[in-house]
Amino acid sequence: MPTLVGVEGGVFKKHGIELNVNYTRDGQTAMTALISGQMQFVTLADPSVTTAALRGADDEWVAVNVPAPHLVMYAQPNINSVEDLKGKKIGVTTLGALTALMARYIVTQHGLDPKKDVTFLAVGGGPEALAAIASGQIDAIVTAPENPAPGKKVLVDLTKIGYPFPQAGLVTTKSMVKKDPQLVQDMVQSFAESTLLFKTNRTLSEQVLAKTLKATLKSSGVVAKNYEGTAAALSTDIVPKAAEIQSVLDLIAGTTPQAKGAKPQQFFDDTFAKKVVLPSASPS
Repeated sequence: MPTLVGVEGGVFKKHGIELNVNYTRDGQTAMTALISGQMQFVTLADPSVTTAALRGADDEWVAVNVPAPHLVMYAQPNINSVEDLKGKKIGVTTLGALTALMARYIVTQHGLDPKKDVTFLAVGGGPEALAAIASGQIDAIVTAPENPAPGKKVLVDLTKIGYPFPQAGLVTTKSMVKKDPQLVQDMVQSFAESTLLFKTNRTLSEQVLAKTLKATLKSSGVVAKNYEGTAAALSTDIVPKAAEIQSVLDLIAGTTPQAKGAKPQQFFDDTFAKKVVLPSASPS
């Protein structure tokens, strides 16, 4: 959303960038488009970024504006604890997505074996996951807290644990950094300003949200709820941190052997974000 608000607010044009925003289905698709050169930058969540780099891709984080999980686990009303998920089905976007990683983290923290005690089903993200839990196809999902799940309970609220994790940010390739460092700097600066614009210009942000969600501004408070949740999750300190990437490495070490012993500094370049200078905000 900050990127779209930045486009609408003229932030990228101000820095000489004609930004073409394209949607991808999931993190793996986005990473494929980046590595192939079809896209020069992507915004997405780990573990897609770090996993691709561990497998030999030259991608890296250059900015992180959601530095902690902004997710909840919804469950069927008969599920009273994470332990009750033993023998149950958990819906995730894809088996290698952020939702799957966080679902494995949750069940492991509660003494369940993610390989034996629960079954993960790839049901898609957002609307697809909500439809799957509404129909009873699955017993729990991990999704954004703004996504409505009538009749379901919040089993775990990851927004309250303060766990460092790169849920959203800007990713490019080391090749791009070497080829055109000024473009990377302009993109990171624009990304930071767009994040600030989203947080401080609610009117513009809600208009873009309404258009994206295909909802009216008064539609059951959906737009307002999405704005408030997103604004709360965003940080204007977009410098990637080693602790965020270390969390990813720790979480994927069980399924990705290359993560063991890897150093978080291999997966991000913070030089561009550290040079960002934000303008004075004018709330609206």
